[in-house]
Amino acid sequence: VMADETTDRGKTEQLAVVVRYVSLMADDGTYVLKEESVAIVDLIAGIKAMASNSATGDSVTGDSGGLSASSSMQSSTSSAMLVAQTSSDFQFQYEEIKLTGAAIGTVIEQNLHRLQLSLATLVGQGYDGASSMASERVGVAAHIKAIAPLADYYHCAMHALNLSFSRAVSVTEIRHAQDVLQDMTNFFRYAKRNDFLTDIVKAESPIPQRQQLVTLCTTRFV
Repeated sequence: VMADETTDRGKTEQLAVVVRYVSLMADDGTYVLKEESVAIVDLIAGIKAMASNSATGDSVTGDSGGLSASSSMQSSTSSAMLVAQTSSDFQFQYEEIKLTGAAIGTVIEQNLHRLQLSLATLVGQGYDGASSMASERVGVAAHIKAIAPLADYYHCAMHALNLSFSRAVSVTEIRHAQDVLQDMTNFFRYAKRNDFLTDIVKAESPIPQRQQLVTLCTTRFV
């Protein structure tokens, strides 16, 4: 199982849950590795719902030896802090939601149970390197490991690659090379220059795969 969270344009904390599994092909009997997104969860709403269920005694129990969402939430009371503020005219209460490893892990656990996926066959988990996700003591990795002993934690390969590129661009020579590529792309952006480039590609490449220069993605590997 793999999961990652991000805040969308609507200021909603979205948690994407992806499963990676091996499927047997019926036609030739071979095994194929597949990866599918199975849930996109409003993380804040999910944690609030669990806190509410915990207060009313509701629980979610799966094949993990009787572990319930309510017991998990009780073990991580810091995930929601009840704060009272007063003034001369009014008094109100609100919940400060904290995205702890236990709270996020319980949301992932609930969604796996909802999809009727057996935790007994869960053999790996991959997240980014944030402490709330990767910590072997208080992170999501620790929570899932407690209910799925075979699920070892692995740092997500794409996150590791992104971190490597982030460190690489701090090298002056690499940063200058990226600037040159960006300037070259901008140079051929205009119609007359792009037409000249297209003619050269057609003349020099018997089977041209691409006739346009691609601008470096500014939202990835920066």
